[in-house]
Amino acid sequence: MCHLSHKAMLVSLSMSCWRATKLDRDASRQVCEANSAETDAARVVKRLLSQKHLSPITRIQTQARTVIYEMTLPWLDNGVRVLPSDLFFPFREKMQELERAHSKAVAEFLDHYEERLADARLRLVGLFNPFDFPTRDQVERKFGMKVSVMPFPEVDDFRVEQADELREEFEEQARKREAEMVADLAGRIANIAGEFTCKVNGGKRFWNSLTDKVSDLAKLVDGLNVTGNPDIAEAGRLLREIAAVKPDDLRDDPKAKAEAVGKADLAADKCRDLANIF
Repeated sequence: MCHLSHKAMLVSLSMSCWRATKLDRDASRQVCEANSAETDAARVVKRLLSQKHLSPITRIQTQARTVIYEMTLPWLDNGVRVLPSDLFFPFREKMQELERAHSKAVAEFLDHYEERLADARLRLVGLFNPFDFPTRDQVERKFGMKVSVMPFPEVDDFRVEQADELREEFEEQARKREAEMVADLAGRIANIAGEFTCKVNGGKRFWNSLTDKVSDLAKLVDGLNVTGNPDIAEAGRLLREIAAVKPDDLRDDPKAKAEAVGKADLAADKCRDLANIF
């Protein structure tokens, strides 16, 4: 049995978005002929709509990917990730908020779809072809965002004669994935600690958002540390102490700066080997 079964669950995010692009074969041929090039030397891909019309939707999808990355750990190559049980409720709250925002943005886009077509006619002029554009219902089906949450599979759930062999194989894969999870989280800590040291030691000109980034990760470390790695736990404690220092103190108080940088270096040292960063 995978010992993470009661500490975490599996989660995946599926999204789709209309690209609003179209290969124009006639225009491609004309470009090639005008330049005495071979017929497959150039391709004209039209952007059917101005990107500003789709950006409210794509921006929300980007935010969803960021939440998934920040609050989960890698598991399978197909995008399935590990969500610690301790982070389930804040994760669900954030994703539900984004799903509502996504639905609203898609609805607003569809409400103005006819206007978008009129804009496209003016933008594309001679490249405009009404048959390039899907119907409103077809476009609606091109947008989607869904979060799936699943329990960890148990080997005992598989009723096969080779249960012992399957259990051994599953546990071996689980150990490899757990090592990857540790390396991923350790890498995040080492990177932000290294960035902190570099920018703070570089002088007073750093954005206050630097400590916000440290604080954001520090709040998640204990929840993400589902394997209970002691070095990661200690690094998380150091990040929380760093985040408690005001940016102005880092700029104006040499002692506070030295202590914070020392803690950042220590946190990075504790995580570099785990993350295979040399």
